Amino acid sequence: MRAAQLLTDLKAFVERAMRDFELPGSAVPHGPPSVFLGGLPTTGTENLPDRFPFVLILWDNGSDQENETNESVDETSLVIGLHTPPGANGPDAEEAELLCAAVMDHLRLALMRHRLLGGRFELELPLTSAKPDPGKKQHLYHLMTVSAKWRYALPQRLMRDIPPGRGSGLKTPQEPDYD
Repeated sequence: MRAAQLLTDLKAFVERAMRDFELPGSAVPHGPPSVFLGGLPTTGTENLPDRFPFVLILWDNGSDQENETNESVDETSLVIGLHTPPGANGPDAEEAELLCAAVMDHLRLALMRHRLLGGRFELELPLTSAKPDPGKKQHLYHLMTVSAKWRYALPQRLMRDIPPGRGSGLKTPQEPDYD
């Protein structure tokens, strides 16, 4: 449930951060980027370029520590995408790259200003950015990512109640009772 809560809180945060953001430049007919969790919608894939610009939230991996810190770390990626439609109505490749970078910068600044997410997940620096698959259709689709690590301190009561080398004994609704 912790990773699901992190993704839910992160999506709400990104939606708030992008709500009033407008892409700079008069040649762009789009409003603020759409925010998606886990993937782009599959309905109407023939109109997929119409879903740009977007911010896609992905969970990458996680780890748990049972030591003096008793914490969990989850890594997430924010994938920023912008479509460059052919023709006069869309931005050219240079402008699209700059617009994608503007969205990335806006999100990085928002994350740096608000390092505590949902009152429980703490952003661990450094916050990293990259350009995935630089050779794949970059003249049509401009993509950038912002990767973040989030720390979550496990409740001390729970850690105190777990005998060394044993599970918590707590059952979640998804966990069958094998006892």
